[in-house]
Amino acid sequence: MKTRSGFTMIELLVVVGIIFILIGMLLPAIYVAKKKSKGTLCMSNMKQVAVGFTMYADDYAGYMVAGRMPSGAYDVGNGSKFRPRWYAQIGISAKMYAFSNPDPLAAGDNTQRVDNKIFVCPQADPVTALDRDNGRNFSYGYNFQFLGNSRINSSTSRYIGWPRKISSVKKLDSTVVFADCIGTAAGKAESARMPYDAIMQGGTANGDSKNGNHAWALDPPRLVAGSSDYCNDSSRAPASRSAPYAVHSKLANIAFLDGHVDALSLEEQGYVLKSDGAVDVNGNNRMFSGTGNDDDPPAIN
Repeated sequence: MKTRSGFTMIELLVVVGIIFILIGMLLPAIYVAKKKSKGTLCMSNMKQVAVGFTMYADDYAGYMVAGRMPSGAYDVGNGSKFRPRWYAQIGISAKMYAFSNPDPLAAGDNTQRVDNKIFVCPQADPVTALDRDNGRNFSYGYNFQFLGNSRINSSTSRYIGWPRKISSVKKLDSTVVFADCIGTAAGKAESARMPYDAIMQGGTANGDSKNGNHAWALDPPRLVAGSSDYCNDSSRAPASRSAPYAVHSKLANIAFLDGHVDALSLEEQGYVLKSDGAVDVNGNNRMFSGTGNDDDPPAIN
């Protein structure tokens, strides 16, 4: 009597089919787990940066860092950087350096890329897979309008909203310091937004509809026509407003002044979305003002 050894072709095909089905079931779970891990790493990084922000204020008589320092080069702890933005300037106190070799020249102002990953969201652009690490077209946007707007008020010739002491903030645990930021693409319909590309990463051109453009600066939910500043001061219009970037499973990571980090939707932060996905300018500033109230941002004139 003959005994059969091995598998028939049909049996092999059945086994292979089952394997493919299992792989198909596991891949989405692995993808979700990977995204969650990046969101968790992002939170961890943001907590360190938030501590650095407070350390800077402690070293400077309680004054919070400017969104961007006035003209000239400044010490950032490991060298001089031309007009350092908020995240680079806190390095002088936190000893966490955004740039391993900061560029003191104006030519490198917008082109230098941040090479310390603590300051860069680990969730790359979903289309191009590029890290949002350009010095201007950055991962994290600062609540500069309420905490440190060092641009000049055209009427008074003084800084619009800087310097401000951290002690003037009444609600540390509910005041946003910085967040995942999409930049000027926020004011565009979702269908009109473009990926963060090599031009954005290189910082050599302005792409108003591209994710990450001027994303170092985070505009609050409500802006006042003709009075409020915008992340891009050369394009102060609702279509060019910035807002948080819901890049972590439809949520944005937000760092608060007391040092804690949370993941929230734009609506939970007071932003209003239009039917096409564009972020409106008629939100509520209670989580940005420092008072817990829906205050107007400091006026530009």
